Amino acid sequence: MIGVRNHRSERGDTIIEVLISIAIISLVLTVSYGIASHSVRSIQDSQERNQAVQLAQRQVEFLRTNSADFTANNDVCFTSSGNPVDAASAATKCVVSADGTAVGGTPSDGQAAFTITITPPSASEAYTVNLSWDSLLNGSKDNLTVYYRP
Repeated sequence: MIGVRNHRSERGDTIIEVLISIAIISLVLTVSYGIASHSVRSIQDSQERNQAVQLAQRQVEFLRTNSADFTANNDVCFTSSGNPVDAASAATKCVVSADGTAVGGTPSDGQAAFTITITPPSASEAYTVNLSWDSLLNGSKDNLTVYYRP
């Protein structure tokens, strides 16, 4: 009988083997997604912190340049052109984007909005430059504080 085949020699994958393969692939993809997602969050956090450091350095430079002409009893900040602004009377001018321009709220380009406050020297004789911003990743409030002694 030429047309008869032995079905036992033709073996395919069983449903159990296919399900185990799918489970392993799903596990690998899930772990890979978690690692990639964590990396993106870390990069975004680093970028926000780096922008805050650059803004703080700019504010300290304005302080250093203008400290002889500048006396303040209240919290202040400097505009992007270097003019001091009373933080209490013009709070929106002390909310800036990463490039230092006043935004008065949340920047439209998806960047963080940084609130800048410079506290005049007290007994420590050092200015306190404080930047705070809402993290774009988790909405938590982040802070950076720099001290400048003229």
